[in-house]
Amino acid sequence: MSSDELVKEYKENGQRIQRIKDGADTRKEAVQEERSKIWDIIHAKRDQLDKEEYDLRHDLELREKVIEEETKRQTAPLVSQRESVKRMVQFLEVQETFKPAELKEGMWIPAGEWQDWVYHDDYLKIRLLVHENNKPVNKYTTSVCVDCVFREPLLKLPSSCTALGYFKTVDEAKACAVKKKDKVLRDVIQAVEALRTEYIQVIGAYRLSDFDELFEYSCSDCRATFRKVPGNHDRESVRYEGNTRMPVTVKCDSGRFYRQIMRGL
Repeated sequence: MSSDELVKEYKENGQRIQRIKDGADTRKEAVQEERSKIWDIIHAKRDQLDKEEYDLRHDLELREKVIEEETKRQTAPLVSQRESVKRMVQFLEVQETFKPAELKEGMWIPAGEWQDWVYHDDYLKIRLLVHENNKPVNKYTTSVCVDCVFREPLLKLPSSCTALGYFKTVDEAKACAVKKKDKVLRDVIQAVEALRTEYIQVIGAYRLSDFDELFEYSCSDCRATFRKVPGNHDRESVRYEGNTRMPVTVKCDSGRFYRQIMRGL
């Protein structure tokens, strides 16, 4: 083949290559256009599926809510009865260890000069107290002190001794006590008076032993649970002899248990 023929063929092949590439570009554009259409269809279907999923989830949530509300409506009077029984037991446990309310100096009440009573009976005692503090200037505190036979969960009491004010002189602190006497802890007094009425009604109608069937007893040492008051019983423990860990059996103290209404009932 002559050089002229080679040059001619070279040029023709270049033109063929370009036509092939142009044709490929055209086909690729068609493919890309088709891909774009397919993605549009896919996105539309996904949007539709997302909407259907949302609608289905929303419908399921509504149905669950209806079930929950219906369950709550049906169980409300049953739960109320059970809570009423638990409350009766709490009152009867107060009676079991009843000690009249008492205010005296100790860990929570500092030494000082007692002022007037705010409230005074076996169930609740509230009294004002003037005492010194560690402040450099206002060295005298007027506090309200409280003790009550009812505790949580029946009643949430304030602190045993709550400061009402700090003063430079004893006379100022006493004047505060006079001023506050008829204003402090009125909500506590009202709550305790209502509890006292309810307490008297409960202990007049029931005994703690009436509810023995509901009780279980848990050992504070081994955490075991018993249906009856446990006596001395064994528990597994360990002891060390040097670096050797030895299994041993020890006795649990029969006095270290607490009573509660059975779980799961």
